[in-house]
Amino acid sequence: MSQRRVRNSLFETEQFKGDFEFIVRIQLIKVTNLVLLIECLDHPGSRLLAVSLNGWSFSMVFVAILARLTQHWFSFHLLTAALAFLAFLAYQMWVVESCRWLAGVHRIAEARSTAIHVMSRRSEAVQFTNEWQWWEILGFSQPAISCPNAKDTTRKYTYSDLFSHPAVYAPLIALCYCFVSSSVVSFGNVFRFYFNADALPGNRYLNMAFMGLSKFVLGLLPFAVSSFVGRRPIISVSVGFACLGAWLAVISQLLGASAGHWSLVALSLVVSAALDPAWKINHLYSAELFPTVVRNMARAVCNVGARLGSVAAPMVVHLRTLHYLVPYIAFAVFLTVQLVVVAAFIPETKGRPLPEELPCTEDDVARREQMLELNPRNLSSLDV
Repeated sequence: MSQRRVRNSLFETEQFKGDFEFIVRIQLIKVTNLVLLIECLDHPGSRLLAVSLNGWSFSMVFVAILARLTQHWFSFHLLTAALAFLAFLAYQMWVVESCRWLAGVHRIAEARSTAIHVMSRRSEAVQFTNEWQWWEILGFSQPAISCPNAKDTTRKYTYSDLFSHPAVYAPLIALCYCFVSSSVVSFGNVFRFYFNADALPGNRYLNMAFMGLSKFVLGLLPFAVSSFVGRRPIISVSVGFACLGAWLAVISQLLGASAGHWSLVALSLVVSAALDPAWKINHLYSAELFPTVVRNMARAVCNVGARLGSVAAPMVVHLRTLHYLVPYIAFAVFLTVQLVVVAAFIPETKGRPLPEELPCTEDDVARREQMLELNPRNLSSLDV
């Protein structure tokens, strides 16, 4: 199913009761929204800025304001449903399908017509010739086709394709663990702050709004430093600081600080804040690392990892019934392993074009060599 159709069908369900099907559809929104956004941006810096602005920081501020204005669950959900319906109408009127995705599933004519439709919205008139491809119309760089194969023009990809290429499944598994680890630590460290508004002193609405604004500022750090560092150093430093804070929290308790000491709360918040830039890069990696033909599925796998982490977080916190230090040791171990995984398995993607096709397998290479030996003209026809 295309990304735009998924999003449109999902917003229609926002106004109904939250049953299992509704929850599943909401998870699909989290998969497709970022992919659709990233595929519409050609410049790596623009993609990073979009990810830095995309997150739950605005949602926290919005929820705080809406809750303060309504102060009743029914009016809160009714207004949320109305706003979601307005968003649905806006998507119906203005959002178009990703040209990159259309080309990836070999609907070239639709990709070209969509590109012309997008450019026709601009005030200046642009003349297009019949020879122009969709990326030339949009002013994008030419898509990077890693392994052109005429036999794949009608192929439908499945989740098994994610695990048939080492160049895809190795970073996918590593990134999925990063989502699990970041989610466990983020939700676990501030579990009582997110799900118990009375745990913090002061006005609960201001507390949530301030937390959202703080996350927004920290989320912009990756874009602020992106001009001189890549994605990998940003996530490494972010996870490194969080890991250091987690181990300092454990050490402070071993040195005799009480379980309710202010240093433990401060270090827990430092860990959560330090992970915010890592979250942004995690989301960006989930779109930049994987080819267009399987990008939605790879993003879905990462999103499942994040959901598993958020579900496991309160269980990890509950381990304090064994000993109050156990959750903090668990967080520190999660982050230590994540730091090793990032260093060993996550590549740099800064300045690289979005991959379009799955990488060549040994069979593909052998087939191309055989075709070249039989008829050299076949090779040139595949490269068109």
